[in-house]
Amino acid sequence: MQIDPRMKNILGLNKVNQVGIVVRDMDKAIGNYEAIFGISFPKVVVPDYFNRFYRGKPENFRMKIGLAMVGDLQVELIQPLEGKTIYGEFLEKWGDGIHHLGFDINNLDERVEAFRKLGIGVLMSGERLGGKFAYMDTEGTVGIIVELIQREKHL
Repeated sequence: MQIDPRMKNILGLNKVNQVGIVVRDMDKAIGNYEAIFGISFPKVVVPDYFNRFYRGKPENFRMKIGLAMVGDLQVELIQPLEGKTIYGEFLEKWGDGIHHLGFDINNLDERVEAFRKLGIGVLMSGERLGGKFAYMDTEGTVGIIVELIQREKHL
């Protein structure tokens, strides 16, 4: 898919806030990142999501998340635990690796609608206390999945 260049940055996504990496084994991945890069992951959680959707259908997925900051960039390790997810698809096809770029935004629903007007749909989405997310089907357009992240101001 080719996007009309006159629509330059129509979505207003101008700063990557997160790199998401899918892993099969969180403990092993954390050990490797600490040993090789000196990156520690002080926060590892299994978020409690609701309103979860996978490819347009309700899905009861869960994942373990490891979070670290490298300068202004959040590094997110993701280990799928249950349910159908785009993380499981990625692992099956590629194994451990970089999965997505995340952008912090204030108006997720409006941004999702702007993507839809460009012919780009939602792969997976969910909400939790304090925020919500949507993974956009941008791999065929820009070569990687884009995650839109709306967080409450205090997070």
